[in-house]
Amino acid sequence: MRKDMEYKNIKEIPTEALSMITGKLLGDANLTIQNGRKSRLRFSHKIEDFSWCDYCYRSLCSYLPLNPPIYRKVKDPRIKAGFTEHFYVQSKTSPLIELLKPYWYNGNKKVIPNTIIELAMNPQCLAWWYQDDGHLLKKEDKLKKVILSTDYFTHEENLYLINTLKSKFQLMFKLDQQNRLILYDQPQVMYFLSLVAPYVILDRKKPPVNSTYQIISSKRTTVYLPKNLISTKPTGTIIEAMKSLPCLIQLTQSNEGLKTLFFTMKEMNPSEEYSAYQITIPLDSLLLINQLQQKTGFRNSKIIELCFLFKNGHLQRDDHQ
Repeated sequence: MRKDMEYKNIKEIPTEALSMITGKLLGDANLTIQNGRKSRLRFSHKIEDFSWCDYCYRSLCSYLPLNPPIYRKVKDPRIKAGFTEHFYVQSKTSPLIELLKPYWYNGNKKVIPNTIIELAMNPQCLAWWYQDDGHLLKKEDKLKKVILSTDYFTHEENLYLINTLKSKFQLMFKLDQQNRLILYDQPQVMYFLSLVAPYVILDRKKPPVNSTYQIISSKRTTVYLPKNLISTKPTGTIIEAMKSLPCLIQLTQSNEGLKTLFFTMKEMNPSEEYSAYQITIPLDSLLLINQLQQKTGFRNSKIIELCFLFKNGHLQRDDHQ
């Protein structure tokens, strides 16, 4: 049943509604602008993405009066087939749309509404934006980068989006020469995909099934750790620190916990003097390390270093499960 209410200000809009609509408007959706007429929300997706189009319709119709997806075939001589096929969804008029319109449009131009982005930017909003205008680049089943196509926004607006993603999630996007937001670092890409995973339904936007890390061998392996962490008995000290692995696993169960891990990783001092230690990691710890690698993309040395930080009180449990 649609929650048809006249909200007095954007802070009264339910978080889910504001997050989904913001994700769409950052992506493929727009508000129709016609002189003397009220605006309508409209979005379309190619025929191969009907599942996503229909999912958006069914999710948003709880808050907006939407017509079901309509098939359309459009002549296009630039395409070998001579036409394109897509489904589009258009709303009826709504007080909610009229409330949002002045934030999102300056005349006929779509702009970034800082006030709304600050309220709405959460993993669900990010996932909807990503599925509309994002691309996951893979090569030989390896994750290379995430691209958010933001070339229609200004350079300054994109810098604001980059700063927002950094402050909200510790995601370190950069701008490329095409004015798009790019995420290159593999651990960051894994982190991004972990954040949006609960809301992603398009298979091509998910990591390949076989892209997860293999369990490292139980034979002796080399780990690299700051010298100041270990004074004597390296093997025993490292194995003792790895007792914190379950606590790190717990941190990855929430978005705030993941954010804490990536913030801590970013803050690690690269100028520290590291030493190599030969160690046989127990099987139970190997399994936990593998889980963390799949969730974050961190290498085993960095995971063990995080164990030391947790053990020494520089990381905290996530008690808000």
